[in-house]
Amino acid sequence: MEAQLADMPNQGESLKTVEQLLDIVIERYTNIQLEYRKAPVTEKRKIVGSMYPKNLCFDGKEHRTPYTPPFE
Repeated sequence: MEAQLADMPNQGESLKTVEQLLDIVIERYTNIQLEYRKAPVTEKRKIVGSMYPKNLCFDGKEHRTPYTPPFE
């Protein structure tokens, strides 16, 4: 277990990793409208899908999600 513990990143390294991931997310999604416009259909689906916890449904007239969050 001590050997495994030695291989684990320390808290400072973990924070760096989180900060790097946040930088990537912020850079990618700051101009989400521009990214969406120039993206192919498959990427557009991924972008829209990332905004909803469940699938987005279109019944021919309306868009909706099958997920209804509980009231607080």
